Amino acid sequence: MPKQKTADVLVDVAVSLKNLTEEIKGIGDRVAKLEQTKESTTQVVEPSVGGVEDPSVKVPEGNIVENPLHRNLVSEVLNKHFNFRIESEFSGTRLVILVPKKYSNASDSHWETYGGDERPSKPFAAHEVEPMFRVHVEAVFNNFNPDTKALIVNDR
Repeated sequence: MPKQKTADVLVDVAVSLKNLTEEIKGIGDRVAKLEQTKESTTQVVEPSVGGVEDPSVKVPEGNIVENPLHRNLVSEVLNKHFNFRIESEFSGTRLVILVPKKYSNASDSHWETYGGDERPSKPFAAHEVEPMFRVHVEAVFNNFNPDTKALIVNDR
C-alpha cells in the first residue's frame, strides 16, 4: 500500500472538520429551538376571586390556561385563594402551587427575594399527571401547621 501524500491527508482532515462544524451548528440550532419551546409551554393559571385578583401572589405573565378539574381540586383540597401553574419540561409535567402570603410560612426575606411562595412538585410522566396532581396538592396542604390548616379550611 503506497503512502498518502500530506496534501491528500490534509484535504481529508479539512473535509472532516467541515462536516463536524456543520453538525455542531445543526445541534446548536436544535437546542435553541428546544429552549424556545420550553419557554413557551409554561401555562399559568391565575383565577380571580369574586372578580378581584389576589395581589399577594405574583404570577408571571404568559398563556393563561385553566383546566376546570385542576381548579376544582385545588379549591377543594386547599381553597379558592391558592393559584397554580403547570410547567411542561423535557422531564415531564411539573405542578407549582402558588401560596398566598396570608397562608405562607415563608419568611419576609424569602418573599422579598423570590417574590412569592411556590411549592413545586417533581416532574410527572404523562400517565401520572392526574393522580399525582391530587397527591401533590394534598402534600402541600399537609405541610402547613394545624393553625394554618384550620384557616385554609375556614376560608373554603
